[in-house]
Amino acid sequence: MRALSVPSHVHCGEAPQGGAALLNARTGQWHVMNRTARELWEECRRTGDFDAAVASVSRRVPDAHAHRLRRDADVLAAVLLDRGLLVRRRPGAAARRLIASEPAPVECEPPYGRVPRCERGPSVERVPPAGPVDDPVPARSRLRRRDRAAGLIGLALAVCLLRLPFRVTLRTVTVVKRFLGRRDATEAQAERAVRAVRHAARHYPGRVACLELSLGALMALAPAARGLDWCLGSTGDALRFHAWVEVGRTPVPQPGDSDGEESLRGIIFRGILRV
Repeated sequence: MRALSVPSHVHCGEAPQGGAALLNARTGQWHVMNRTARELWEECRRTGDFDAAVASVSRRVPDAHAHRLRRDADVLAAVLLDRGLLVRRRPGAAARRLIASEPAPVECEPPYGRVPRCERGPSVERVPPAGPVDDPVPARSRLRRRDRAAGLIGLALAVCLLRLPFRVTLRTVTVVKRFLGRRDATEAQAERAVRAVRHAARHYPGRVACLELSLGALMALAPAARGLDWCLGSTGDALRFHAWVEVGRTPVPQPGDSDGEESLRGIIFRGILRV
């Protein structure tokens, strides 16, 4: 029996074709699993026994494919352990009781939308981060001088934080929200903060994409004691990893989201981690 468990720093969300998108909050790396790998992952998370998970999933496929599934599952377990998405542990009595039970459906964190499913062999792949945001920012009103100063400070803090280990970045954001972001920002304040950070990014020679833009907006509002939800997940019908900020569970428009709030209605946002 291989007793494996999912560590607390790994967050799971829905991916296209019935797969799963995993975020390692320690490293900031994204990983994608197809449908079969996701079923093995969820059974292992439920029972704490990878061999029992393989046996359970094998009963759902034709006998001719069961041998290949077990062979691929061994490769999958080694990959997940190597990337820190599973860890070894000693099984407790509760885990041993679950091994003999019938499999029950387990959902990841609530997705923002649904996607079609398809059948493939188990696999996990790394996915590069989203590319830079190059679309122009719509100018609804002129930014005030203090908005531009806040955007410059927010971008500088975001760039510095994202150079640290990702677990330190998350911890810092949590502390900032707890002590400086006790009051929720309004939608107008959030949109203005995003625009101010984007304006500051025009003078920055490095990369500024959705990750820097969203974190910069959160940090720009911190001195005003206003808080935002920093969200990491995916957006669109295809898998495209994205970072954004929300006010009351409503995504705030960013450059690249077309012309603002009206265009967001057709976009599926799947939150995997909300800080």
